[in-house]
Amino acid sequence: KNGNKASDQIDFLGKYGDAYQKLRITAGSTNEQKFNTVFANFWANNKSASRTDFAKAFATAWTKA
Repeated sequence: KNGNKASDQIDFLGKYGDAYQKLRITAGSTNEQKFNTVFANFWANNKSASRTDFAKAFATAWTKA
């Protein structure tokens, strides 16, 4: 997000955890595999979004995936 790799990793993990919990993804499920792919692609294109804006936009993207 700001060119700082550690900061980007923390941002990724925070947003990942938020979405994982909100969408009730189950570890080891096929849904988790799909989630990981969709999330990584979405994050790559929306890194600069705030955590709140990202959560809303990803929830919408997830329903379309």
